[in-house]
Amino acid sequence: MTTIAENASSTTDVSDIFDPAEAMDRACDDLELLAELAEMFQENRDRLLVELAEAIAHGNAKGVDEAAHALKGSIGTFSTKRPYLIARDLEFCGKESRLETTPQLLDALKIALAELETAVSQFLSASR
Repeated sequence: MTTIAENASSTTDVSDIFDPAEAMDRACDDLELLAELAEMFQENRDRLLVELAEAIAHGNAKGVDEAAHALKGSIGTFSTKRPYLIARDLEFCGKESRLETTPQLLDALKIALAELETAVSQFLSASR
């Protein structure tokens, strides 16, 4: 049985997910700093996804806005590509109280985050 991350990494063009040069620029060309940021992101990701899912389930637009904003900021350290754009769309939905598409966007975000984590991990492994 393959995980979401394994499946995603085998079917996705990484350039749609992660730009190593962009991430290194954000980390001041410090590979160790990028690795620490990736670890911090992984530690907080699940909590933020749970907050986002609960806000969606309860129709809490403000909660969707806040959780998506926090995720977008964290994702922005590594990418301004698809995962970031999905989080931005979720944030917009929360701000505008338009929650109809948020369940589908959350599913897409989970897949994109798995792909991002795989790409970042592969980059860090190859760069050390």
